[in-house]
Amino acid sequence: LALSFSQVIVTCTENTEQCFKEHAEHAEQLTRQGQYQQAEVEYDIALSLVEMLNEDVAETWANRSVNYRRLGELEKSEISINKAITYFNGPYIYYEKDKEISQLLNNRGLIQRNNKKNKDALTSFQDALLYQDKDSQNHMIMLFNLATQQLIYFKFSEAEVTLNKVISMAERMNQEDRILAMAYAIKARLEHKRGNIEETKKWITKAIAIIEN
Repeated sequence: LALSFSQVIVTCTENTEQCFKEHAEHAEQLTRQGQYQQAEVEYDIALSLVEMLNEDVAETWANRSVNYRRLGELEKSEISINKAITYFNGPYIYYEKDKEISQLLNNRGLIQRNNKKNKDALTSFQDALLYQDKDSQNHMIMLFNLATQQLIYFKFSEAEVTLNKVISMAERMNQEDRILAMAYAIKARLEHKRGNIEETKKWITKAIAIIEN
């Protein structure tokens, strides 16, 4: 009988890169399988086997941040992702890591939002956009995250400007998906607040058309 990956026990304990990678990969696999407490044990072992910070270690901190978030340990999750951001944003990186930094900053914003750190989340989402290709789907998703954070932070006029960018990008890219439907729905809500019934109906109709498609 073949063992599933989660049942494989990694016994390597030497202070070598290979041992670190075995435990780190096992930890990531356990996170994917929803075995978060077991993953923590593996992350502890993996990170105890290394002294130098390198790209693999930084990625492990980023992955551990996801595990912490699943456990509801939001403070630890933010600390962990900050270690990864510090590495990828550091002076010792001699090649482009903009996409990685952007994704990490966006993920930090989501952690901070969950932890009710709304001002910090706003900054993280804004910073994430600085590193993104402005015509990519990721840019559009991050714009949407920024728009929703601006709404949470009661910056309604700024949120509407950002939402309009999301809608413009999505329509130009023919991205008729959940993000665009939610953007239309939020536009409907903003128009409803203004008492614009016809505009409200227009945006709701557009949102429903995507959901039903």
